[in-house]
Amino acid sequence: MYCKGCHSDGPIADQQCQARPCAIERGLESCADCDEFPCKKLGPLMASRDGMMIFCQAATASITEEEYDLCMRQFDSMPNLVRRMVEAGKLPAWVRERSGPKT
Repeated sequence: MYCKGCHSDGPIADQQCQARPCAIERGLESCADCDEFPCKKLGPLMASRDGMMIFCQAATASITEEEYDLCMRQFDSMPNLVRRMVEAGKLPAWVRERSGPKT
């Protein structure tokens, strides 16, 4: 599942995302378009899958597989954020080639 952008009507990676309402309020298609990106609102989304499970072990030890899958969808959208940042000139183009699947 890939997030189609904060301002789109398409699927989003995380229903609890704090950056999405902020991006919508600012009229941005994606949080990656913001001059303040990444901000503290994105902190929970910027970890790795494995790191999240390790560092949040006490809170995640009893989650179901469905809850895990729902939570992990956000990581599938990281290549989209990188793509947006490359397009905006915030990251060098070569970064996109190393960021995972293209969407």
